[in-house]
Formats: sequence, structure tokens, C-alpha cells
Amino acid sequence: MKQIKNRRPLQLRRDVAQYGILLLPALIVYTLFHVIPIMLDVGIAMTDALSIGSTSSFTGLRNFKILLFEDGPLNQTFKTSFRWTFIFWLGNWFLNIALGLGFALMIYEGVKLKRFFLVVIFLPYVVSNLAVGYIIRMLLDPSNGALNWLLVTTGISAEPIIFLREGWGASLTLITVTGWKFAGFNLALFLAGLVIIPVDTLESAVVAGCSYFQKLFLVMIPQMWPTIISVSVLCLTGTWQLFALPIALAGTAEGSIKSLETLAVVFYRWAFGREGFAMASAMMVLVALFLLLGSIISQIVIKKTTVEY
Repeated sequence: MKQIKNRRPLQLRRDVAQYGILLLPALIVYTLFHVIPIMLDVGIAMTDALSIGSTSSFTGLRNFKILLFEDGPLNQTFKTSFRWTFIFWLGNWFLNIALGLGFALMIYEGVKLKRFFLVVIFLPYVVSNLAVGYIIRMLLDPSNGALNWLLVTTGISAEPIIFLREGWGASLTLITVTGWKFAGFNLALFLAGLVIIPVDTLESAVVAGCSYFQKLFLVMIPQMWPTIISVSVLCLTGTWQLFALPIALAGTAEGSIKSLETLAVVFYRWAFGREGFAMASAMMVLVALFLLLGSIISQIVIKKTTVEY
């Protein structure tokens, strides 16, 4: 008995050492490309550096104060970009849930030509954001775009529609294109969540007399909360970092369509413009704190709302 008790701590130490060795490469990569850059970014945000490697002096929280409290062009640009990015995130989140779950249910219930349907839905995800943006921009062009030509030719619209119009038009276009592009990825996540639901639970709901929508909202979706939250977190972190697609849709001219200038686009313009790298870094630190808070709240929601039958 004493020998068995002595083996347990030894086996535990061996397991910990084995898992540590397996995790070490990923931990090193994560530290080099995530932790250290974030720490450097926080340090740069507290200086007046205009570019990487330029001479700078410590300014403390002055950059954060300018962005959050001082009324000026930097503050206004940050607020405007934050507002449109927030709207884009909300719309994209709703579309991701609706399209991803809707397509996953169609596959789960056995839609005809399932393999062809999967390829068609997943294909846009493997195409780069930049390529998708340029293609959509050509399709929506009011002068030579194929979509406007089709609308005018068929009589649906009397004149070409400017989809990439400043304000809600451009924002809704970006939301729609992004939701369409990532529909296949979200389909895969939701389909994985549907597959792990016990068949006995679904059969019991049918025997109890539940309609399809009652089974969906009372049995299936409550058990898929971890998947829904995972999609929400990915949407949160992804949309607030989206850069290539807005650039491709709006063009490279600064201020061409302000409603398409997400925070990532503004960061690029500031970092390599007259505003300087320090101010751009300060903005990204604020965004990182917002994303961290959102992720923590999501984890709390997962623990409180996950249902087991």
C-alpha cells in the first residue's frame, strides 16, 4: 500500500513534465508573437514615438488622455471609428449566428446535394479578404458593376444603386459581405455543436410532443451555448481587427468612406502617418482592453447558461 501511494506523486510529476514538454513549443511561439509584442506596444503607447526606432521620450498616459477626453481631431476620429466598428461588430455577430446556425441546421437535417452545398458555402472562406473585397467592389460599381447592370436591365431599379455610400449603405455592405464570407466557417462550428447533442434528448422532445421550433429553442440551442459563445468571441476578436476587406472596398484614399474605416484601418493610417506610432499603439491598447473585457464576460456567460440534460 505504501509503494502505491509513493507511485502516485511520481506518476503525477511525470504526467506534468510530459504535458509541459508538449506545450512548450506552442508556449514559446505564443510568448514571442503575442505576449512580448503586447508588452512592447504598451510601452510604446506611453511615449511620443513617431515611428519604429525613432527617438522618443516618456509621456505617461498623455496619449490615452488625448484619445478619450480631449476634444480634437484625434479624439473625434477615434470615436467615429469606434462607433462604426461597434455597429459593424453587432451586425456581423447577428449575421454570423443567423447564417451559421441556419446553414448548419440545413446540413444536419439532410438537405439535398449536401456536399455541393457545403462546398459552395465554405468556398468564400478560403479566399483572401483582399481578393473578396476587390471582387465585391467591382460587382457593386455603380458605373460598370455587374449587379447594377442586372438591376437596371431587369427594371428592378430605375438607376444604379451606390452600395458603398458614406454612412449606413457602406456599413451594411461590409456587414453583408463579411457575414457571407465567414458563413462556411461558422457552419462548421455550429454543425459540430449540433452533432454532440445526444440523440436520446432530441427523441424525447419529439415523443413529448414538441414541434420543430420548440425542440430547436428549448432543447438544441440551450445545449449549444458553448458553441454560440465561441462564435461570438471569434466574431468579437475578428471584426475589431478586420483590415484588408474594408481597405479593398473603400480604396486606399484616406477618409474616402469613413464608415468603412475600422479601428484597424485607422491604426494603420496613424502608425505610418503624421499621428505617429505611439498614438496608434495607445488606440490599440484601448481596443485590447475592450476585447479582454468582452472575452471575460463571455466566459462568465458560458458557465451560467450552459444547460445539461
